[in-house]
Amino acid sequence: MRYGSSVCTHRGTSGAGYDNSDRDDGLRLHPCGLAGSWLRSTNIGHRKSVFKRIHRKRYCVTEEFVLMTHGAGISPTGMIREAITSRHDRALATLLARTSHSWKMALDRADVVCAPPTGPGGAHVNLFLRRGCGAIATDLDGVPLIDFCMGDGSLLLGHDHPEIRDALLAQITTGWQFGLPTEMQLVFARLIQSARPANERIALCADGSDATLFAIRAARAATGKDGIGVFAGSRHGTHDYGLVSGEPQASHGLTRNIHLGAGIPRLIDEIASVLPYGHPAAFDLIRRQRNDLAAVIVEPVRAEDPHLDAGPWLWELASVCRKAGVLLIFDELTAGFRLAYGGTQEVFGIEPDLTAYGKVVGGGLPLGVVAGRTEFMRAFGRDILAQGISAAEANAGNALAVAAGTAFLSYANANQESLYPGLQRSTARLSDAFNAAAAALDVPAALKHAGSVFRITLGSPRPRNLPAAAQYAAMDAFAIAALNGGVLLKPGLQGFVSAAHTDTQIDQAAEVFATTLADVKADGFFAALKHR
Repeated sequence: MRYGSSVCTHRGTSGAGYDNSDRDDGLRLHPCGLAGSWLRSTNIGHRKSVFKRIHRKRYCVTEEFVLMTHGAGISPTGMIREAITSRHDRALATLLARTSHSWKMALDRADVVCAPPTGPGGAHVNLFLRRGCGAIATDLDGVPLIDFCMGDGSLLLGHDHPEIRDALLAQITTGWQFGLPTEMQLVFARLIQSARPANERIALCADGSDATLFAIRAARAATGKDGIGVFAGSRHGTHDYGLVSGEPQASHGLTRNIHLGAGIPRLIDEIASVLPYGHPAAFDLIRRQRNDLAAVIVEPVRAEDPHLDAGPWLWELASVCRKAGVLLIFDELTAGFRLAYGGTQEVFGIEPDLTAYGKVVGGGLPLGVVAGRTEFMRAFGRDILAQGISAAEANAGNALAVAAGTAFLSYANANQESLYPGLQRSTARLSDAFNAAAAALDVPAALKHAGSVFRITLGSPRPRNLPAAAQYAAMDAFAIAALNGGVLLKPGLQGFVSAAHTDTQIDQAAEVFATTLADVKADGFFAALKHR
């Protein structure tokens, strides 16, 4: 069943479907074509042969995943093949048929564009979107989906909000890139400044990754120290320091760092210290390294594990950092201006030394902000020959992004008394319905949320206690079934509720999730997952 409406009130065209009829390589991406042959086959040799043909086209499916989910006998998780291939195979075949234009686009792009799969279900899913309106995103095949991706969390007001659209149209008529400051930047900066007392000075960046990078650089300039403390289970952008993590559930001091992807230099481990999130052991590590640490950067609310229970620990962290002479940086790329107009600073009543903002501050366009106390922000206003930091970017404070961001912040500021409680109610409505369905089915699943940020977890809340393959297989099956039901999630089963989501759409999504949980259970994916 397809939920949502593709009706949009603004101008725009849906366009014709992306046609794959001109392929001459036999890759007709529907159940009666190559992908269907792969799905229907019970012969592992045939499946591997099909995989090799697909792999030559750089089809985004790994052989390991094929063998795990569709191998002969027993999978690496011990699940019996017959128990996991009935509904799941049908769901995957349905999705391949339904998204044939997206799959052809993925194959054609693979000859030019280096990119991972574009959908929520891991290796099996490629999805391209054509347009968005309100809470609905329409894919390349013209199917409307209830969208919880929401521009990776940047669209707090939903797709095509009229005030942001009008601001963009007005800016386009006067110019969209200058390379020099614009008048609107001051209006935007004052809105950021007024949100919290700690935001005394503002620096504009191209995006959120640059915001965390420049906040770290400013902390080093202010303290004269090189070290940076990061927390296990967090990510702070795409720069090297943002991709150092550790054992996410370690309860004491960590023994080794983990790099989130290849290409991160080993030397970075001499500068970045990984700390256990939410545990008092982090405080002792900060005290011991006080002479080396310029700053500690933390997500007060983590998108990977959204909850609002960390307040007392964050208060203690702020106190320890202040006494140790280590600056505290809040990474509010996800939570800033989403949980409240004042972000997590307002929620927890904590004022950090520096804050990095991204995502929603640009109204859906790329924009980053570093805000903080004047004494630590001075490095942005100095020439690099006078102990200033290098933070010049061609796209910092881009005119279009600032116009969209100003429109968003103005709207959010004027409507914060209704906007944020409404987002909280909608997300709680979805969470309550999901968790009630999971309890009724007696499956180890939960929807956790902080404000309008949520994540669906399948299995134990401690991933290290689960066979990784079992958990990933369950997540993949859930994402595929939910997408067939008309609901779009981020990879990792994360999501964001927007102000555009109606109660009807929330209830429809909850119904899809309940049906999906039942199907995943019936296929045996929960068999290898432990109850809490």
